[in-house]
Amino acid sequence: MAFLDWRSSFSVSNPEMDAHHQRLFRLLNDLHEAILTQRGRVDMGPIIDRLFEHTLNHFAAEEQLMESCGYPDLEAHRQEHERLLERVREMDATYRHPKSGKWEVVPEAFAFLLKDWLMEHILVMDKAYAPFVAGDEDPAKQG
Repeated sequence: MAFLDWRSSFSVSNPEMDAHHQRLFRLLNDLHEAILTQRGRVDMGPIIDRLFEHTLNHFAAEEQLMESCGYPDLEAHRQEHERLLERVREMDATYRHPKSGKWEVVPEAFAFLLKDWLMEHILVMDKAYAPFVAGDEDPAKQG
């Protein structure tokens, strides 16, 4: 059983964003597996780097999508993205060795932080933009 399984309830009815989310799930599952099996710093750093890079790319694409459809809560959504990135940067500063650039240790709590955030974010914040992206909401009717 995976650490985080994709279910249809996570779908935001946008194939591109769903594919991004599914990749985030796979990367998070890879990280959790590396932590559990103690594969060491050699595997952890590149997994974390790929996870962070994909997250940055996903956030940029998602924000562009919301902007293009006139999503009224874009700024709040963008701020939520930034809050997660700040937490990840703090973890990176705490656990990445300043000289070698490798993570010294990756606490399982880091994986749980990302899992909890991702699930909550998709099911609440991302689901809120889905009708706008699908064209089911008229931005003029909002606020």
